Amino acid sequence: MNSKPLTTMSSLRQLAARLNISLGTARKLVDDGHLTAIRVGTRCVRISDTEIESFLAKQKTCGARKEAAL
Repeated sequence: MNSKPLTTMSSLRQLAARLNISLGTARKLVDDGHLTAIRVGTRCVRISDTEIESFLAKQKTCGARKEAAL
């Protein structure tokens, strides 16, 4: 039996609210490959919360590098 913990998922609308961005920008992050998403059916898109946390950590690291370069 697989004892892997269940992953929580967010919709594009939830992602947009969490990152304080527009729905269109959230959709573009997925379409451009910055965030990996799972399609459920033809219209339903879900992004794992782990993927979102990883994305945010990368953004913080990139921001710190830019500030250090100045």
